[in-house]
Amino acid sequence: MVIVGAGRRAARGGAASFRVCDGASGPLGRKRRPDAVVALLRSESAAPLLSAYLGDAMGVPSEPRPAPATGPAAAYDVVIIGGGASGLVAGSRAGRLGRRALVIERSPSPGRKLLASGGQRCNLSNTLDADTFMERVGREGRFMSTALDGLGGPKLREFFHGIGVQTVVLDGFRVWPETRKSSTVLKGLLAELERLGVPIATDTEVTGTEFED
Repeated sequence: MVIVGAGRRAARGGAASFRVCDGASGPLGRKRRPDAVVALLRSESAAPLLSAYLGDAMGVPSEPRPAPATGPAAAYDVVIIGGGASGLVAGSRAGRLGRRALVIERSPSPGRKLLASGGQRCNLSNTLDADTFMERVGREGRFMSTALDGLGGPKLREFFHGIGVQTVVLDGFRVWPETRKSSTVLKGLLAELERLGVPIATDTEVTGTEFED
């Protein structure tokens, strides 16, 4: 998603409207004409970050992009609404592709549900192959095929190993962080976003969306 700045209203920290473009019609690395969306956001801590404009399409750099400047001159190509596990992984993916990304989270801190998952031990995945896993989910399990192809069990473990979160299988089935602590997973994700220069705007709530042709 691409967000275009709201100007001086955002700088004052009140409710502000932002034009958001949905880039789902093509991968992040390609420039497409997206459908426009206007998102209404309310935030104090994120106000300077959210005064942004549409940046040019960019290639994929070999090194992570440095943290973008904040304020009216800041630019973001991708805005991710939700700082849970999926949002943090999406932010890291966008950063690795060289996109200027921002993660928005309405809570005071990101990853709160992740910290509570698995009895605070965070069962990351399992050792089943994708087809068997979808069969066990039931009749509707096939809807996960695209996601599992992109980041299924083995690829997910590889991703976490790459950010310094080692995993272990103790019962032949469930995949856990080696420390058996969900905080290890969250710290790894946050460290990766920091390395890539992807900021997180907390205490920021999306109050509505308006779709335009």
